[in-house]
Amino acid sequence: MFLFFKELKALLYKELLVEWRSKAALGGILLYVFSSVFVVSFFFREGISPILWVVLFWLLMLFIGINTIAKSFINESRSQTLYLYQLASATAIIVAKSIYNIILLVVIGGAAFFVFSFFVGPPRGDLIFLLWLVCLGNSGIAISLTFISAITAIAGASVGLMAVLSFPVLLPQLLLSIRLCLAALDGILLNKYFTGLMLMNAIVFLLSTILFPYLWKE
Repeated sequence: MFLFFKELKALLYKELLVEWRSKAALGGILLYVFSSVFVVSFFFREGISPILWVVLFWLLMLFIGINTIAKSFINESRSQTLYLYQLASATAIIVAKSIYNIILLVVIGGAAFFVFSFFVGPPRGDLIFLLWLVCLGNSGIAISLTFISAITAIAGASVGLMAVLSFPVLLPQLLLSIRLCLAALDGILLNKYFTGLMLMNAIVFLLSTILFPYLWKE
């Protein structure tokens, strides 16, 4: 167990170091968020309905998530994959990449939420609970896309295949996130859907840690 956490710490440090050295990638994503929201704000100068606000936000996060997390495995060369295989276990690798992508997408999601609120208008309702849902929903998207990125990389395919594979997996998560956000705007807490979203995230994370070692051996 100590060895696992040591590997996990080293892999997380590696991911942060790589991201820091390629700051242009993160800057490009933030620029994409800013420009997309800025364009949308031109079409809704007189206000926007809560339903449209929530749907547009989560669609924006879907495209950002696919473009951001696709590089987790797809951009790694065969030699890098073999090198990581010699240094750490497959479970540590998938857990480290999942945690890193969760942090990355939650930070981007928070930034997108505030930019969206500034240009389009803040949503009415419990903002604290809405931010919590943004974190929870983006965590589920990050976990799912990390595992799908691994499958796509092993298949030797491109980001296009990843987008196709991710749609049926992410659709239930997006629908639950949208439903919970709309309920939060109305001041309603849907406990069964909230619990369902948390369980869905936990199940996907557990399955990825179980199945990834078998994919890694291939």
